Amino acid sequence: MPRHDVMAGELAPSGRIAAGLLTALSEAGDAAGRARALRALGSQASLVHGAAGWLDVERLAAMLRAGKVEPRQARRVGQALVRPHRVGLALCYGGLATTEKAYRRVDRLLARESADCRYEAVEIGGGRGCIRFHPPQAGHAERLSEEAGRLVCAMRRGMLEAIPLLYGLVPARVDETQCAYRGAACCEFEVSWSRSPRSGLLVGAAAGVLVGAAGTAAGAGLGWPLWGLLVGAAGLVVLCAAAGRSIDLARQLEAVAGARRGHLALLDQLDSELAERMDDLAKLGVAPRPEPASPLAGGAPTGLVPVQRRAPSEDGATGADGDTWVGETVDLGACLERAVERLRPEWPDAMEVSLDLESAAPPVAGEPDQLGFVIEQLLGNAAAANAEVAAEGDLAVPVLRVSLRAVDQGIEVGIEDQGEGIDPELLDKVFDPFADQGPAGRDGGLGLPVCGRIVERHGGELRVRSAGERGTRVAFVLPVAGGAG
Repeated sequence: MPRHDVMAGELAPSGRIAAGLLTALSEAGDAAGRARALRALGSQASLVHGAAGWLDVERLAAMLRAGKVEPRQARRVGQALVRPHRVGLALCYGGLATTEKAYRRVDRLLARESADCRYEAVEIGGGRGCIRFHPPQAGHAERLSEEAGRLVCAMRRGMLEAIPLLYGLVPARVDETQCAYRGAACCEFEVSWSRSPRSGLLVGAAAGVLVGAAGTAAGAGLGWPLWGLLVGAAGLVVLCAAAGRSIDLARQLEAVAGARRGHLALLDQLDSELAERMDDLAKLGVAPRPEPASPLAGGAPTGLVPVQRRAPSEDGATGADGDTWVGETVDLGACLERAVERLRPEWPDAMEVSLDLESAAPPVAGEPDQLGFVIEQLLGNAAAANAEVAAEGDLAVPVLRVSLRAVDQGIEVGIEDQGEGIDPELLDKVFDPFADQGPAGRDGGLGLPVCGRIVERHGGELRVRSAGERGTRVAFVLPVAGGAG
């Protein structure tokens, strides 16, 4: 697993709430409250580091009580949980380039108290939206008490308010119209935001009209010229409106500055993560590990996955001469079988895995560990995309298809999922680690670029194809070893 939750898309676990609360207590100078809250976590205190774990709801409630958290403080904690350095990579590589898209994907962005909870974007558009939060049913073991639930609802309100700040906008206005911890079936929040706030302008203009009208009436009673009073009243309205507009602009500039500071922190995080990934790749190249014999060798299925070994395709092919990589001879079919067997226990039981491999596909020349890294990364991405649609109920039994075949350019490995597709306009950005937006539900931003570099270094090509709404196929083609074919 990646070291940072934002890299893996692990944004929901309640450990984030606990970590944010401890940070807020520290920033407020309440060392005693922080110590009490940390003690209340007991044996689960270790899950707070990195904010990557789920806490027992009883522990979370005890932490809120021990820290003596108030609704206003809980709201500030929620705003802190949506700072750019916490969710910025998920925005960049989740295709969330606008505020509307971010609100539509709140179920992946916002923390919650239990894995059984979920957010639902009901209506989003035109600067307004309705977000519902569905907690576990009453009496469920993972449901917070009424008091703790109200505090966490205040955090939710803060998180929803802070989403526009990620885009340099002023905070959204959020009204909680119903609360599950006050007897409703779910929590419902009405959200509204604006790209150019005008509240100060409107208030200033209204104040100018009132003051101008009062001044005109008083001046008329004293017998002053009416035309002079009207000119003075109009000038006063303009001045008050300008003052209100300057307040709007100041708020907007402050929001932009905050977003830029967050983006700088995000770039520092990205630089650190990229350096760690490059170190990992360097280690792979320096000390390759020996490959164990495949238990699936010889085409005998083990029951783990359905395996189909077939003859080479009729058009298949000849391979390419002039390899740019000088390394070992690698059997991609064996690599695929080993990777699937190693990763299968981590995947959902409901997901089917189909291997369709040419038994006579020639080997390629390369570094086994680096090619194994590419295969495992692509398999992990596809399995995660399938698991997401299965969890959302869109597809009961998703299928992950893995193929190996000879093509004109060499040997092709194809990995296809049935998860949410990639917007066609984003396909050309999936290999750019610094793009502003990227595919939803994928590897967190650095996996595909690194895989692409490895495949290119081996003289091959990595390709991504998606229909847009459902299903993505990632394939790489490598030249055969020594031009065999």
